[in-house]
Amino acid sequence: MKKNSFDLIVIGAGPGGIEAALFASRKNLSVGLISATKIGGRATWGSLVPSKVWLASAEKAKSISGLEAFGFKSVESKLQLDLDELRKKVGEQSSITSERYVQKLHKAGVNLFFGKASIKDPQSINIELNDGGHTEIKARNIIVATGSGPRFTPDIKPNKDHIIAPKIAPGVEKIPDSLVMAGGGVTGTEYAYAFAALGTKVTIIQNGNQLLPRLDEEVSRLFEDYLTSNFPVKIVTGAKVTNMVQEG
Repeated sequence: MKKNSFDLIVIGAGPGGIEAALFASRKNLSVGLISATKIGGRATWGSLVPSKVWLASAEKAKSISGLEAFGFKSVESKLQLDLDELRKKVGEQSSITSERYVQKLHKAGVNLFFGKASIKDPQSINIELNDGGHTEIKARNIIVATGSGPRFTPDIKPNKDHIIAPKIAPGVEKIPDSLVMAGGGVTGTEYAYAFAALGTKVTIIQNGNQLLPRLDEEVSRLFEDYLTSNFPVKIVTGAKVTNMVQEG
């Protein structure tokens, strides 16, 4: 029978929640970790890991794009990106990362629960289990580490055609000719670079006065110069997206 009383319950199994659970376990606390989805959260399945696979593909594309200048030429046809294979690679890397997390958690003695959690009172949590049914667990302490996601206007939702969120970017059906990136944080900038390296004309709209606002301004400026000098990228800072209208 699964344990139902803990020193600590962590709600959310992204990198932050996982690290909190592992840290508490190292301090000899009994720990339960609740996840509504696969272990790893949005970072593993929708943003950080998938974007790194895209970046790797973009780097490969960039490395071969200038080979003609060194005497190489295409004999029969140009090399093309197989998006099905790229999606397969994204899934493989996300699965590997998730499984590594699971192994670490099991080794640390962290109890895993899969379902939707709701806090009943300061020391009780109800879980609507993914495989059916409900359970209630007790905890002396609770950490909520459910992460965040992008915000959209009520009438515009992400799809794989015109409007792309990081979560579904790896599943696009084709590389677009042009793209507007609303937000110049880490994930947005990574995807902007990846798409630009694959030939997409990219405009980045950033609310603040620089890309990657958590970085030193000088570093950010150097990266902005690199993007705009080497790729079809335009950067608009100090601008706020107030609405999105889909046409066509």
